[in-house]
Amino acid sequence: MFIRKIKLRNFKSFKKAEIEFRDNFTVITGPNGSGKSNIIDSILFCFGISSSKTLRADKLTDLIKHGQKEAEVTIELDGYIVRRRVKKTDKGYYSYYYINGKSVSYSDIERLIEKLGLNTEYNIVMQGDVTRVAEMTPIQRRKIIEDIAGISEFEEKKEKALEELEEVKRNIEKVEITIKEVDDRLSQLKVEREEAIKYKNLVEERELLLNYKRIHEYLRLVNTANSLRKRLEELNEERDQILKAITDINSRLVNLNEEVKEIVDRIESFKDSRLKRINEEINVVSNEISGLKKLISLFSSEVEDLNREKEKTLISLQRAEEEIKRINEELRDIDVKMESLENILNEKISYLNALKIKYDEITSRFRAQREELESKLNLLNELKEKRTSLLKEREKILEGLRRIGMEIDDMELSREKIDLSRIFDEIAEDERNLAILKNEMDKLKLKLFEIDGEIFKLRDEIAKIDKEIREKEIELAKVSAIQKPRAVEVVLKAKEEGKLEGIYGTVSQLCSVDEKYALALEIAGGNALNFIVVEDEDKAIRAVKYLKDVDGGRASFIPLNRINISLNLDKSVLSVEGVIDYAVNLIECDRKFRKVFELVYKDALVVEDIDTAKKFMNKFRVVTLDGDLIEKSGVITGGSIKKKATLGLFDRERRLREDIENLKRSRSELESKLSEVELERKDLEKRIEKLNEDITSLKSKISTSGAKVDEFSKLLKDIEEKLKEKRREAEILNSKALEVEEEINKIEENIRCIEREVKELESKLKDDRIVKLNTKIEEIRGEIERLKDLKSVLSSKQSSLVAKREQLIKAIEEYKSSLNDLEKKITERLNGIEDAKAKILELERRLESLREEERRINKEVGDLREKRDELLKEIDKLEKEKSQKTLAEKLLEERIKDLKEKLADVEKTLESYDIEIPKDLPSLEYVERKLLQVEEELKSFGEINMKAIQEYEDVKKRLDELIEKKKTLERERKEIIEKIKRIEKMKKEAFLSTFNSINEKFKEIVKELADGEGEIYLDKDDPFQSGLHIRFKPFGKPIQRLEAMSGGEKSLLTLAFIFAIQRYKPAPFYAFDEVDMFLDGVNVGRLAKMIKKLSKDAQFIVVSLRKPMLQEADHVIGVTRGGEEESIVTAIQLR
Repeated sequence: MFIRKIKLRNFKSFKKAEIEFRDNFTVITGPNGSGKSNIIDSILFCFGISSSKTLRADKLTDLIKHGQKEAEVTIELDGYIVRRRVKKTDKGYYSYYYINGKSVSYSDIERLIEKLGLNTEYNIVMQGDVTRVAEMTPIQRRKIIEDIAGISEFEEKKEKALEELEEVKRNIEKVEITIKEVDDRLSQLKVEREEAIKYKNLVEERELLLNYKRIHEYLRLVNTANSLRKRLEELNEERDQILKAITDINSRLVNLNEEVKEIVDRIESFKDSRLKRINEEINVVSNEISGLKKLISLFSSEVEDLNREKEKTLISLQRAEEEIKRINEELRDIDVKMESLENILNEKISYLNALKIKYDEITSRFRAQREELESKLNLLNELKEKRTSLLKEREKILEGLRRIGMEIDDMELSREKIDLSRIFDEIAEDERNLAILKNEMDKLKLKLFEIDGEIFKLRDEIAKIDKEIREKEIELAKVSAIQKPRAVEVVLKAKEEGKLEGIYGTVSQLCSVDEKYALALEIAGGNALNFIVVEDEDKAIRAVKYLKDVDGGRASFIPLNRINISLNLDKSVLSVEGVIDYAVNLIECDRKFRKVFELVYKDALVVEDIDTAKKFMNKFRVVTLDGDLIEKSGVITGGSIKKKATLGLFDRERRLREDIENLKRSRSELESKLSEVELERKDLEKRIEKLNEDITSLKSKISTSGAKVDEFSKLLKDIEEKLKEKRREAEILNSKALEVEEEINKIEENIRCIEREVKELESKLKDDRIVKLNTKIEEIRGEIERLKDLKSVLSSKQSSLVAKREQLIKAIEEYKSSLNDLEKKITERLNGIEDAKAKILELERRLESLREEERRINKEVGDLREKRDELLKEIDKLEKEKSQKTLAEKLLEERIKDLKEKLADVEKTLESYDIEIPKDLPSLEYVERKLLQVEEELKSFGEINMKAIQEYEDVKKRLDELIEKKKTLERERKEIIEKIKRIEKMKKEAFLSTFNSINEKFKEIVKELADGEGEIYLDKDDPFQSGLHIRFKPFGKPIQRLEAMSGGEKSLLTLAFIFAIQRYKPAPFYAFDEVDMFLDGVNVGRLAKMIKKLSKDAQFIVVSLRKPMLQEADHVIGVTRGGEEESIVTAIQLR
């Protein structure tokens, strides 16, 4: 198995290199310091067979190329790729090994080295170590032969044999001690054995007496079986009588139900024909009367509303007339003010003309400026007059808009008074109410026809509940019948009667479990499930005394306050396949009772089957789901079993009682509901009558509201048309007002511009009089304008008042017309009221006649119902009697079944008795008396070791076995001593065989390599106490001591020793690092020829600078130093 390739990455001086190797002889050469020896170092590093010191580094991280974080070497062999990587970190370094790409440990690398047959002592020789073998001590050299001969294996065998010898010695000593102890025990057992034999004879006599007693028990069971058979006959007769009574009841029930059905059919015929027709006619008449009454009420309400509206209209008329009087007075005042304003305005105009004349005289000198100023002022006056005219026009438009707005407000007020939406809402609400009432009427009628069916349905439900109660009571009887120990029954009964306090119940009553775990938990709990849990030890002692007082038997008690247990359960076993859980974890109970179940179950383990249980023998108490039990001691209990029913018994019994109580409450509720339903039917007719009246009233109201809607709709249509017309007028006036407003804004802007120009001209005219006159003229003009504006406002107000007066006059005419209409409507409604009252009298007479006929029919139906109810009561009574009889029959059936089971058990027990009744059977009295005597005599023995009889035999047998075992151990000791001698002999033979073989090969190689004579020899007869020496005689020279040899001679001897070993135990490859450095040219040539010869059977990789070595090599690899101190493989020469 040769090296095929070496890959280097960041290893020492190599950054990245890949070197291929061939078979035979390869030389690596290059200048000193080029890094060629680093290739051999990489082999040592990759296989981990040398320390960092050997690899010429202070520490392992120094093997990483400078500046890098990690280094890696990969060696490809035939069939293996070995890789090692070292990584530098802040905390140190990490080293990783890989074989064929898989991460491995160093031990895996060591196994591979051993498999390859590598030996680091002679397979890889580093630079400077070539003379190592020559410089070793003789003892060290001898150990190389020991390693090659495999002496360590013999040493291991010898060490193991010595350990076995020591063990046998210890066993012999133990056996001798045990023999003495067993012999002492045998002497003691001899006395106990004699006493036990005497005791055994008494026990056998007791067994004979017990057998007699068993025969008497057998005879008692025979009598019991006869009694049970007789009791079964009596119960069967009683059951037959009950079944006959049930058959009679069923026959009577059939007859009664047919009679009830006939009565119900007659009642239905009344309801479906005559009574239904009368009720319908009564409903119609009642509806008509109710509707007429509602109509009278509605008309009366409308008359009141019309009278109120009439009063409001009269008040509005009076107010309108008073408003006209006020407007006339205000118009007269405006006329007086207008006349006064006209006079004042004329005076102001005259005064203005005078000021203008005076102004003209003064300004004649500044005519041009004055004319311009005059022109501007005239233009200003014209604009102001135009503005005044537009303002008047705007006021008229606004007055027209206010008037139209008042008219629109009045029309909208009138429209609001006509609230059609309210009337529509009332109609919709009435129609909804009518639909609700009709729906309710349908429901009531349906309910009236269904109510008898509901009665029968309720009775059927009551019968079903009675049946379910009977079934539950039977199940309760079965649960209650499950046997408990007599003493337990006595204590629990005393607890219920209040005679004992602090009693919680039995262990089985205080928990609930999953059904699938019940059997396993019952088996695991055993008799402890019947232990009684009490509050404290005082309560337990009191219960014990009570049992003694009433002769109630014996029971076991668990005082809750005295439980002191702490479980440390191994959870790891729960992961094993087939393990379910610890038994205590499968129990559901109150927290305060948790310790009780820990005490009962401890570390009992529940598993699926007995195969799984087998895994935990002698470790746990294990129970299977099928009820098989394995004790810690190894005792196994199992087989077929009838499932018990003790766990959760109290909870099941309590739930059954609660179910029965709930069913009885449900039955009581149904009976109450039945009474309510029967009362409900009597109320239905009254409700239907009331609904008919309400329906008629609503129909009348809806009709009247519809007439109002038609009348108001027409009036609203007229108002809407007038509103549209007025709104169109308002839109036109608004548009015109906007135009006038826009024109006024333009004129006011022109006025402001001209006033600025006038001020400029006036400033040019320096004469103060002109300015003063001009100012005065402007003041007078302003007063004239204000008077004109005031006159315009009065004129607008006068126009507005005139328009309002005209509107009021028109409204007065409408009020008078409305009053006439109201008078007519009031008269119509009063006439309608009188007509309705007359019709009501006629309908009431008809209604009384119909009600009389209805009462007569109802009486007849009532009599039928009373008869039906009496029959139903009798049916109910019979049903209850039938239920009682059925329950009694079921209980008898259960008792018969129990007696049959007991009889079967007794008969089965009798079958199990394999006895013969002796002719001279002693009386039971004699047997019991004699048995007491034997028991007393047995008691006098005190504590007897019955095992002493068998134990004596066992111990005697044990003593014999120990004596034999001692003999066997002595034989074993002798055999082991012989075995050690054989190992020593084989070890010496193996060493000498290896030594002689290597010595012969050493002689041959020394002669060929060094042209001399040489041998290796031992200095003592015992090779393992001797050192290994080398003797060498160069050609033509005397024998030399190894210490006196030159470096070259030592190198040749070392290489000769290595080649001798290689011939004896070949390795796949050898690596030499400049082993020829101390040799002269002749010897280098010899060495090269030797390696050339040996490379036919092994791969040699040699680092060398010597020419003979290069000449003999099959392949030469060159290494040089590149930039950045980096080693580079420059050439590979293949020969």
